[in-house]
Amino acid sequence: MKRILTAALLGITALGAGYLFAGKGEKSIAARTAIQPLAPAGGTEVGMIAPNFTMNDQNGKPLSLQQYRGKVVVLDFWATWCGPCRRVLPHFKGLWDKYKSKDVVFIGISLDKDLNKWKQFIKDENMSWLHVADGKFWENAVAQQYGVESIPSVWVLDKSGVIQGKNLYGASVESTIEKSVAAAKAAKPAKPSKS
Repeated sequence: MKRILTAALLGITALGAGYLFAGKGEKSIAARTAIQPLAPAGGTEVGMIAPNFTMNDQNGKPLSLQQYRGKVVVLDFWATWCGPCRRVLPHFKGLWDKYKSKDVVFIGISLDKDLNKWKQFIKDENMSWLHVADGKFWENAVAQQYGVESIPSVWVLDKSGVIQGKNLYGASVESTIEKSVAAAKAAKPAKPSKS
């Protein structure tokens, strides 16, 4: 018992020393880990790493969430038959236009049954971002995995895949994207200057 207590005290002391002796404004890896634990994987709550999924896009090619790690991702659960989804479409198009060049990926996840109608709607509405669907309506595999119970349902993931917001609507969509983009930009190392 005495050895366990001694080891625990040494560990706490090491964490404290790592924090105290780090450079000005910096925290050691040990201190950062103790203060900011990693996000839990595979959950659907804010602060958790979003579960990966793979589903075919409108061209029949598999699209995996994992392939967009390192970018802010906006997931939009929607359907062509959903009136509220159609009403927010102009706003969503505006967000896509604003953020598409800022390392933000938009993925529409449709709950449509009629995949031909879905594909035609995407084309007719010039919805140029990524889209996936499986034709299973409310049994859509990704909607089930994420616990989506109503649409539209917009989720924002940071560049590490951590859920920053879910079931967002209106101005909260853009503010969450903006915060995630700003955090991603701040986390990028500065490019060395050429002398």
